[in-house]
Amino acid sequence: MKQAATYFLFLLFLNINFYSQNVVLSRELPSIKKNVPLQILNCNKNYFYVLRYNKISHDFILERRAKRTAEMLSFKALRLDTINSKYFDLENLDYLITEIDHKFYFLFVREYNKSKELFLNEIDTLGKSSGYIKIGQIEQEGKIIDFSIEFKITDSNNLLIIAAIMYENNSTKKIALLFNPKTHNPIWIKKLPFENTYTGYSASFTCNNNNDLYFFQIKSHLNGYKRIFQDNRQTSAPYFFYDSLILVGILADQKIPIKHVLPISNLTALHSATIAVFDKKISCFTHFSINNSKNESVQSFYTENISSDFSKIFNSKTHVFPKNIINQLTFYDGTDFDQAGYKDYYIHFFQKHGNNIFYQAERKEVNYVKEIIYANINEQTNELADTKVIPRKMSYFEHRTRFSKIGNSMVFLSDSSIINIHLENKKNIDVLCSTFQFSKFEKQNELWNSNLVAYIQSYSGTEKKKLIYTNAQYDAVPMKYSGTQADFVFYLVNGDKEKFGFVDSIFLKK
Repeated sequence: MKQAATYFLFLLFLNINFYSQNVVLSRELPSIKKNVPLQILNCNKNYFYVLRYNKISHDFILERRAKRTAEMLSFKALRLDTINSKYFDLENLDYLITEIDHKFYFLFVREYNKSKELFLNEIDTLGKSSGYIKIGQIEQEGKIIDFSIEFKITDSNNLLIIAAIMYENNSTKKIALLFNPKTHNPIWIKKLPFENTYTGYSASFTCNNNNDLYFFQIKSHLNGYKRIFQDNRQTSAPYFFYDSLILVGILADQKIPIKHVLPISNLTALHSATIAVFDKKISCFTHFSINNSKNESVQSFYTENISSDFSKIFNSKTHVFPKNIINQLTFYDGTDFDQAGYKDYYIHFFQKHGNNIFYQAERKEVNYVKEIIYANINEQTNELADTKVIPRKMSYFEHRTRFSKIGNSMVFLSDSSIINIHLENKKNIDVLCSTFQFSKFEKQNELWNSNLVAYIQSYSGTEKKKLIYTNAQYDAVPMKYSGTQADFVFYLVNGDKEKFGFVDSIFLKK
């Protein structure tokens, strides 16, 4: 009997660790509970960054660690308390991190009750900091009801910053700033035309390498309210009809905008409208729902390649979801309709790579994340190379864990595949994208006893699924992840101890 019990424990240990033989784990490191990891930046073959939030000192901490060993190479307290106040909410900080030419850049918005300020900090590999550089600010005054600052990194490694002021009469004023983080100087500042319900509202800003500015102008109107299931209860939510989408460009050497109307209208839902920029052309990618001839709401993609000055349309096409994808997305989930077109999706990932444009949109509620729609577009032929539904189903309570985004799907590109890594229930180990059924897919509610899995979509359209790690003694924790390296770095914790895991791209290709 004792021998049988020993054999059973051996099999259990083997089952837990067998799939980890292709994963390199660092040595055990001390974990300070007040230092909560927020994001991993993996953009160098020799090291990676970890950004943490210290709940006691109310500050951010930057760590640069060596690949494979996770040994500390440099440590920097970002000292946000030097510009702090009781209104400065670090736990919900709007920030961006990136590395350019071996220098780390930290961009964030400081928010007061009646003002917002944008700061940039540049840190070299030795931990030497430029100090906080104030890029700009926006203040509430008069009949302003809201104001915001959004930002992104362009393909030229410049910072594109959009400041918006919303007034009581539903009009909006926006200012665009293109900023060079290396020189700490603006490249240009553009005041955009006033926006209102008649003109439509701008979204999805981007710049090409010529520093031309592009964005969408979206016109919509309220069409009613629908029942949705959110936060474990049914509620009503407004829904809109989208009348038109206009592509707008402001060329670097011109002041008057150029416009191009996309040939899609009367949309029942607009899930995303995004722009990919190339040398002499831009690619529009729109994900929407629309009623067909049978009055059924169906999801579709519209793609268009157009010259950078809008003088020539190279090609355009509407891609209706394949039948197998529609079948996978047809089910009741707390609403009055089972059709795929009535489900709401939000952009999760959008990036060009070679001749491909990769797009992902996720369905989610408060603390409940669900399946992801994936599409691969060949930008030269404008053909839909691949479409899949990536399985995911995780519900959790933020107040029960110090890791508030454990349902996140970490996504990155290798030289031949796009890879999503997230947690799921162990009962789903054999489920692939092609066999996923939402109602039969088991939900996971916590870190413990879950699988960290990789869904791998090759650029040619084939799919694989790899088990990377099973949470047992240590828990792998998904978090915000970004980087340009083909290998993958993840974080594990066990009480006051932590480790880092490293997965080589060769394993993910097998």
